[in-house]
Formats: sequence, structure tokens, C-alpha cells
Amino acid sequence: MTKDLNLNLSERLLRKTNQKLSDSRKPIVFIFDSTEKCAGTTLKRFLRANFSQDAFFDVDNGDPPSEIVRNYGIQCPVHFPPYATLLDDRGTNFYDIFSLYVRHRVKWLEAHLPQVKVNCVYGNMVHFTRLVPILRRSYDVRLCKFFRNPVKRVVSEYHYVLHNEGHNLNLVAQESGCLKNYICHPERPKNRQVSSVLGKFNGGAVAAIERLNSEYFFIGLIESFDQHLENFADLAGLDRPCLERHNVGPIEINSKVLKQQTDLRNLVRDTDPEDVELYETILGSERDVIASDKISTVG
Repeated sequence: MTKDLNLNLSERLLRKTNQKLSDSRKPIVFIFDSTEKCAGTTLKRFLRANFSQDAFFDVDNGDPPSEIVRNYGIQCPVHFPPYATLLDDRGTNFYDIFSLYVRHRVKWLEAHLPQVKVNCVYGNMVHFTRLVPILRRSYDVRLCKFFRNPVKRVVSEYHYVLHNEGHNLNLVAQESGCLKNYICHPERPKNRQVSSVLGKFNGGAVAAIERLNSEYFFIGLIESFDQHLENFADLAGLDRPCLERHNVGPIEINSKVLKQQTDLRNLVRDTDPEDVELYETILGSERDVIASDKISTVG
């Protein structure tokens, strides 16, 4: 790897002992920066169960499209339908329009911060807005994020968008005709997890790792979702999660795809190299922490 997650960060994020918390006197706000097909629906259900509606802000107000709970949290009058009229026929400008939409929602929140108290924020494309620096003026901001194996994430994304006609990538999935073609399709956004951390579509894994090292309070892996969500709950002083998963799609690669697993890995490594490097760095850091825990236990 070009750059590792530093050990202190790994201890902070992936252990429950020796948790180093900020000494700030400001009130705490947890910000969950989401990427599509990274257990977002299940995570939001957990957050809604732990944070009251008047202290929760949903940046994108209901994503993915199948989410039936909308308008939960601080009531912002900025909604997506007017922005949808700006989309081109293929929806190729969707992410530009969507980022405009979430920026306007954040701008509304900034104007109304004196009247509201925010304890938790969830949303896609958080770093495409000025939300973090805005909240840092008055809050101790604790950035949080779950990451997923890039191969499993894109497999899940393909099956999800293929069966959801309202999704902006549905046409791309249909035209692709198969998973491999979808992975390589020029209109499929690449390296989405790195982009989510950096707030831009052309960043690299090294810059994302540096941001995780310097700014993030918690990171977890979808492959260890239940355990890592419990870790977060313990660190944040919240109730332990006890939720069914919703809208998760195929969690594991199915038997048909399993035969092509090596090819898929190589393909995603070619198309989404920054996401692969970032994930492997995080995975390696977790393994280092687990190994050191075992050594200290034996010793």
C-alpha cells in the first residue's frame, strides 16, 4: 500500500478500549457519510431509533429511492422533485444535480442552525457540501463511515439498479446486459467510496486515507457490520442495535458469480483501483489490530 492507516487511528476506530475522544466543550454531532449499497437503509433505521426527530438531519432526505421513510428529522423545505426537472434524458448529469440539491439543503440548515440542535446527520455526498466546516463552528464533529468490499458493492449495486426503474443507473444496467459490462460501462461512477470521502470524483486512495487519519472518528466494514455497529454504539453511548437488515440485495456473491470471482476482482481492480486500494488498506489495519489484540491477550 502507498500509505497505511496509522496505528493510533486503527486503535481508535476498530477497538473499544483506549478510545480517544475529543476534549472539546462543544456539543457532539455524529455525521455518517454514506455510499450507496453500504447498508445505508439499515444504518438509518438504527440512527432513527437512537436520535430524536428534532435533532436528526437527513442530508438527502430519503436515499435509496426504495426507502419508505422520508421527511424524518429536522424539516427542511428543500425537496428533490424540482431538481429532477434539470436531469437530461439519460440522467448522466444526475450526480451534478443531486450534489446541487444536497448543497441547497445544507445551506438551508446553515441558515437555521440558531433555531435547531443537531445530534446526528446522515447522507450521501456529505463532503460535496460545506456541511462539516459549517457544523464545526458550533459542534464537536465526529465523522463516521462504513466501507464495503468494492467487488461486493458493485455486484450489489448492479442487481439493485437493474430492478429499480426509478434509479438513475437503471438504463445503464439494462443496456449493459450483464454484470461485467456494467462494471466497465463508461457511465457507471467509479471509485465511489473514495469519492464519498473526498467530495470529488477524481481523487485518489492516498488522499482518502489521509483524510480518514486526520478527521474520522469511526470507520467500520460492512463485512463485519453487526459487530462494528455494536462497536460504534458502545463508543457513542447508544443502545445496542437489534435490527433486521433491509434493502441489502445479495450480501454475498452468489454461486453463479462465484465461478467468475477472480475475473471480477481483476475487473474491479482495473475499473475502481482507488476504492480497492482504500478498502485493502482499511482491511489490513483491522487485521493488524486483531492480531495485536491476540498477542496482548496471550502475553
